[in-house]
Amino acid sequence: MVTRLTGLVDALRAHGLRIGTGETVDAARAVEALGLADRELLREGLAATLLHGAGGRPVFDAVFDLYFPGRVGLPDGDG
Repeated sequence: MVTRLTGLVDALRAHGLRIGTGETVDAARAVEALGLADRELLREGLAATLLHGAGGRPVFDAVFDLYFPGRVGLPDGDG
């Protein structure tokens, strides 16, 4: 999961979003607390920890979908 999260952060930075180490640590804590069962809850938690305003949300949503596709975290046969 660390690789997936750091990939997300790196991709967001490559798209011009300013994300520091503190936000990345907070995002890792959010993943730990929220888990992977509810993808939309995870999306909102990561957006809350990584974004500084609404301007980056469209980029975040597109990149999130690449790094956390719908089947991540689901048991085989679900979703």
